[in-house]
Amino acid sequence: METKIRQIIRQCKLGNIGSFATLVTHYGGRVSGIIYHMIGYSSNTDDLAQEVFIKAYRNLTHFRETAKFSTWLYRITVNTVYDYLRKQKVRTTIPLDKTGPLPVPETITTGAQKAELKQLLNRELQKLPLKYRTVLILKEFEGFSYKEIADVLHCRIGTVESRLFRARNSLLDKIKKTNWWRDYQ
Repeated sequence: METKIRQIIRQCKLGNIGSFATLVTHYGGRVSGIIYHMIGYSSNTDDLAQEVFIKAYRNLTHFRETAKFSTWLYRITVNTVYDYLRKQKVRTTIPLDKTGPLPVPETITTGAQKAELKQLLNRELQKLPLKYRTVLILKEFEGFSYKEIADVLHCRIGTVESRLFRARNSLLDKIKKTNWWRDYQ
């Protein structure tokens, strides 16, 4: 697949806009997913995805073909979201019921208990520093490997592991201090 992507990129560099549309179609869902998980639902999600692809198109000549295109594109995505959040200076919520399965303790049996847990996780996730929230989202919600996260964030795998460990522990510590934890444990 990477060989086909490289051929498409070469055509894009030659000015074939239709080839770029193929890249947008191929990567659009993943880019939108990253944005969605980082800022939550917003009318700006589609605008940010479009901004990512505009930046990618304008900077395609700077893409080194020795790297993976997806890593380069996801780095643009994360940076675009960081820029957006800095400008907004607001913390948005991530609707966890749309993020896929969450590990739920076996003692949680009712739908109301699960819904309450998701709200709590959502609230506490938003309190994490952005560097921890980002690795947690890329790993748990987007399913990236440690190496992919390290490549996207331009850091070492050890840094990713450390941030992920701290993010998970911090989230758990925050949850353990709530009434919810005392009520259901």
